[in-house]
Amino acid sequence: MKIEKINKHDIKYISEINIICKNNDYRNFMGEEFFNNLSLSEEIRWREEWLFDNNKDIRIGYKSIINNEIVGYIISSLADKRDSKSGLEINEIFVLPEFRGRYISFKLIDKILNTFPEKCKDIIVYNFKESKSNSYYKSLGGRSIRTDIQKVSGLNKAVTIFKWDYNKFHRIVKNKLKKEER
Repeated sequence: MKIEKINKHDIKYISEINIICKNNDYRNFMGEEFFNNLSLSEEIRWREEWLFDNNKDIRIGYKSIINNEIVGYIISSLADKRDSKSGLEINEIFVLPEFRGRYISFKLIDKILNTFPEKCKDIIVYNFKESKSNSYYKSLGGRSIRTDIQKVSGLNKAVTIFKWDYNKFHRIVKNKLKKEER
């Protein structure tokens, strides 16, 4: 497996992964309108603009490659100041369902954490309150600092905001990766 920086040529592939994962992971709590509004061309346009055309924020992404196929990705930016004065937000992290359980998400997180160490004291993640992946974040020691309501495809959805101490979170990720090596 290789981890490489996302470039503009990867946007189509990571957008496809995003749609596959949303269809797999969000089915039990998002309305049909959400899925009807998922558009590959819109996802590509949005991600390309957000990741590469915005000079107001530091944003970076990495992809995981197995057998020349992108199987997962992570995108991060500096966190909103109301969440942390010096935090890193993990904006998106998705791994194709058939590649889960192989520590890919930990390798992607580790790569992002190694990219921003001097700038960050906290790690922030926004996640739908109804999402099963909240148990993943809780198992990594994430603490909920608040719940916000966000409008998604006309629906008001509760979003849990998780926070970690940067160094503590990085140690947890490194320990998970050591287990994988055994």
